[in-house]
Formats: sequence, C-alpha cells, structure tokens
Amino acid sequence: MDNICHSLAGAAIAECGFAQRSRFATAALVIGANIPDLDVLYLLGGDLAGLEGRRGWTHGIPALATWPFVVVGAVLLWQRFYRRNDVGEQRVDLPVLLAGSALTVVSHPLLDWLNTYGVRFLMPFSDRWFYGDTLFIVDLVLLLFFGLGWWMSRRARQRELPGSTRPARTAVALALVYIAIMKLQSERSESALEIALGKVGAGPTDLMIAPVALSMRSRSSLEVTDSGYVIRTVRAGLTGVAVEPAREFLPTNAGAPLSEAARGTDEYRRFARWSRFPYFVPAPDGDSSVVFVGDARYARGSDDSWAGVRIRLAPRQ
Repeated sequence: MDNICHSLAGAAIAECGFAQRSRFATAALVIGANIPDLDVLYLLGGDLAGLEGRRGWTHGIPALATWPFVVVGAVLLWQRFYRRNDVGEQRVDLPVLLAGSALTVVSHPLLDWLNTYGVRFLMPFSDRWFYGDTLFIVDLVLLLFFGLGWWMSRRARQRELPGSTRPARTAVALALVYIAIMKLQSERSESALEIALGKVGAGPTDLMIAPVALSMRSRSSLEVTDSGYVIRTVRAGLTGVAVEPAREFLPTNAGAPLSEAARGTDEYRRFARWSRFPYFVPAPDGDSSVVFVGDARYARGSDDSWAGVRIRLAPRQ
C-alpha cells in the first residue's frame, strides 16, 4: 500500500493503547509501519535495481524480526541525545514500544500483500512472490478508517477523556472487516472466472483478479493464453458474479526472434525476478536492435513505463 496508508495504520494502532502507556509510541509505531520500505534505496541503482530489490529482504522474515529493535534503538538514541526528560513527562516503556513496533512492522508486508504488486515474505531464503489481489494500492476507505480513528483517539487522549482508545480500536476493527469483505469479493470473482473459462484451480501466474480504484464490486481480470493476455471486467454483486466479455487483448510476442534474444539478456533476467505477466514488443520505434519488455499488470504497449524496460540487443555479426 502507499506510505500514507502505512503511516496512518501505524498511528491508529498507536492510539489503540500504546500511546497511552509510553512516550514516543506514536513515533515508534509510525516508523515501524514504514521501515520495510527502506528498500526504496535500491532505486538509486536504477529502475531495474528498484524492481529487482523492492519488497524483498527488507520485507522478509529475518528483517521483520530485526526491525522492531532497530526502531526502538533509534527512539532511545533520540531520547538520549536530543530530548531531555522533563519532570512529569510520560516515561518510555520499552516492552510497550517493542510490542507496538513489532505489530506495525508486521502490518507493513501484510498490507503490501493485499495488492497485485506482491511481496516476498520468505526472502532471503526464497525469491517467491505472494499476491493478495485484494485492494487497490491506494485505498480511500482504509485511509478514512485509519485517519479518523487516529485523529479521534488522539484528540480524546489529549483532552484526557475516558475511553480514548475506543475510536482507534473501532477503526482498526472496521478496517479488518473491510479487508475481509474485499478479499471475499476477489475470491468470488476469481472462482466465477475460473468456472467461466474452464480453468478451475489456476495459479497466480495463470489468472489475476485486480482490484479497481473506488469500487467494491468491480475487478479487472487477466487471463493467460498461448499468445497473450485477455483482459476483462468481473462484477461481484450480492446475488452473483457477472463475467463480462473480453475488452482487451495484449499479445506477448514471446515467440518472436527478438523476444527470444531479449530473454537471454541479464536485463531480462533481472526484470523477470519481479515480473508476473511479461510481454514483449520487438522493434519499437522501428529500431530493430531494441525490445521493450513490460508487465501486463501495469504497462501497455511500448510506452515508457516504470513497469517496463527497453533492452538493447547486440547487433548481429
């Protein structure tokens, strides 16, 4: 999910009781909710390094076990060197900070798993991607729940009102219910599509159900065929699921000679570590030495895209 969502999730969780018990809890939990995204530094190595490194080892199990200690250590250093302990000020409760930071650190890859980009929970032991195909990467409902819950509880806590944790806890509970409903809608859509296409039991590299922004009912589906990807809309209502006719076809061009040559390059191997539905556009712009490789989740055609790479092939001798 986007980092505003991660930050608001961390802030809302902090107001569920952690901020009431320890100084710096909100800061620690918001940092914990975002710290796995330190892998954004891979982008300094270029677009391919960014795709190859994103949602990898910083989102994997060993890192998730380490990050809470990093977060709390940073908070303690901040307190030691930059903040003085004023009389009557709330004390730092280390167990509370560690427990809260661990909770929000784990919330990060779980929220990331909910979209079509995926996450590699098992890094560095396995490069396998896991996809939830449940929420659009920017979900306004989650932003509203987390944001309102945090703001209302923080305001009540500052006024020393009883039950200040109630709005945040209610908001987090509603967010979990909403996520469960959206996951159910995706599962219903996928099941109906598998039945309609005769592909019951298809895996995540054969079919994809992609959430659509601002919609609980509609999903964009992607079906893998021998020659390309069929894209259609699936609508899950209260009484059933409607699978609409195909609205787009994106050829993979996988058998073209230039595509075969591109697959043998280091650039493609790096791109393939991330790509889920690759396709090739040989000789874009009339240049017979260049192949555009994109991922059908986010790219179309041969236009420049963060979800694609132009591979320049060595000229034939």
